[in-house]
Amino acid sequence: MSDGDQRTTWDDKKQRIYLRICDYETKEFSGLTTYHGLVRIYNSNTWPSRIFWCVVVLSCLFLFMIHSGFLLLNYHSKPTLFQVNVIVPEEGLLFPDITICNNKPVFAEKLKAWKMPSDVLQYVLKAYSKDMESDLKILTSEQAEFVKYTNDYRNATKKVFSFMEFFSSVGADCHSMVEWCAFGGVPLDECCQQTQPILTDSGLCVRFPNSKFQHRQWFSGWAHGWQIMLKIDANEENESNFLPDEFADEGVRVAVHEANEFPSMRAHSVSVPPGTTLYTGIDVRNVTLLARHDWGLCQPDWDPAIHGDLVIPFGYSSRHCEANCLMKRYLEICECVPLAVTLADQFPICTPLQLAQCQKIINSKKKLNSSFYLNFSDSQTCFCDVKCEQLQYDLKTSYGNLRASDSRVSLDDDNGKFSRILVNVYMREISYERHEQQKQMQTADLLSNIAGSMGLFLGMSTVTLLEIFIYLFKSVWGTINSDRQKQFVEAMIMEENELQSEQQVIVVEEEQNEPLMSSDQMPLLHERKASRRISIVPISAYNTGSIGQRKASLMPEYLAEDRPPKRSISACAPLLGSRRVSLASNHDRRRASHQDSVVTTIGIPSSSTAWSSFSAEEPNRINVFHTRRHSAVPNKKRGSFLDF
Repeated sequence: MSDGDQRTTWDDKKQRIYLRICDYETKEFSGLTTYHGLVRIYNSNTWPSRIFWCVVVLSCLFLFMIHSGFLLLNYHSKPTLFQVNVIVPEEGLLFPDITICNNKPVFAEKLKAWKMPSDVLQYVLKAYSKDMESDLKILTSEQAEFVKYTNDYRNATKKVFSFMEFFSSVGADCHSMVEWCAFGGVPLDECCQQTQPILTDSGLCVRFPNSKFQHRQWFSGWAHGWQIMLKIDANEENESNFLPDEFADEGVRVAVHEANEFPSMRAHSVSVPPGTTLYTGIDVRNVTLLARHDWGLCQPDWDPAIHGDLVIPFGYSSRHCEANCLMKRYLEICECVPLAVTLADQFPICTPLQLAQCQKIINSKKKLNSSFYLNFSDSQTCFCDVKCEQLQYDLKTSYGNLRASDSRVSLDDDNGKFSRILVNVYMREISYERHEQQKQMQTADLLSNIAGSMGLFLGMSTVTLLEIFIYLFKSVWGTINSDRQKQFVEAMIMEENELQSEQQVIVVEEEQNEPLMSSDQMPLLHERKASRRISIVPISAYNTGSIGQRKASLMPEYLAEDRPPKRSISACAPLLGSRRVSLASNHDRRRASHQDSVVTTIGIPSSSTAWSSFSAEEPNRINVFHTRRHSAVPNKKRGSFLDF
């Protein structure tokens, strides 16, 4: 035989070993696993049945993959939900801050100290505008007059003119605007001592902070909250001819906000005309959101990597973030900050001419990039997410006319108009809503849903997955590992040797010379014959003792004691049968098996002389059974283990 033929023969043997290993592991797996689909496929007796179960298993596997894909996609989308609880605090509700601004930014009486010409005042008031669309030539001439005034002011006062200082001194403060105030129906003697002046985008305003006095409302209704009487000068010289559009309304603006938040009067305020009563009911919501790194979209605090340098001295909020972003962009492009945008006084305020020139630059960049106004810069972008922890105040407002007969108000006799405004701010309910954002699906929920889908479509569990892994590992390892193959071959050889050592058992029965019996004695004979049945057990290499040496006698108990002892005559016949091999041990004790046996039963003479001549005489009765071995295989249809 050539080397090529020997190599081919050796490859064929190895391939047969691989197939035997895979077949053995598959048989073991199908007998142990709880995955019913694979068991049905492996144990199918016909090809139509096997094809049917293959289609069923593949269809269920396809549905499981689709359903699991939807579950993973839903989990990847990070779904959330809100848990809403209505809480009634035992200690009452803490009142928010209130900011009130007069729509008139300057007063004539206070303006006299500045000795400012009307044309210069008109130019200065334009500093509150964000977008300047005036003619640059007009602004240039007005800028020259303004520079002349600032030089005269510096020479007279030895100070540099400041926009913020100017509007803070000529605006409406508490003493010039607030007449009286009360909380919970109790008048406060020194109302202005509980206020703070603040310069906003609507000029000088009066703020009622609650951080110091901690006012709480215990009962719902307007009579248990803030009551503030405001006065406006009806005889004040009307400067509306040169006031910007931001100050076109008459009356006041009222804003309700958190204690640590800078108020935005143009965006979050209520306008109240003169001669009216304002009723503002507050609904409180405490909102807690998830951060961006935890399935949410909120921002807990300032992040230098996102927001860059800070130019405002306030905590994080979406409004503060917008103001910080705008201030930095104006400083980048215009080298100054508009008065309506600034939240700090350490940066230079843009003059109207500077605002117009800066607006021209912004408009030119808008034409090149339509999103420039949002980004405001080619290098950085503002990301202003909402705050994670915030108190939201929903205002329900209504108005009423003040009566002239009301003792709390006064009627201006000169022009016949009311010069008073009554503001009522209160809690509509002594309770608040707690809104908490939570994850709609946790990791444990995802695993539970996938496990439910796996049980629904495949009938599998975690133990089944472990069984499949072990089956694949043992099959692959037995294929690629030579030691494993040698062990398998040795186990097969030992198994064949065990089968060859099995013996043929010949049981000898005595010949009974009993007298004839009557019909009445026949039942006793049947009982006696039934009691003489014996078990025929194959004797293997692990059971080499003779039948006579066993504790339990296989012969009938009613034989006389004077009879000679029986001899056990046994003949060994080698039997070669196929048997499954367990790689864990040389003898598979887990499966019940019926060995191929040939049993000969020979009658025994009743006389003692028959024992010496047993070999020379013919037996009275010989019954020969040829049985074929069957292994009890789980998950197969039930049948007889003996085929005759």
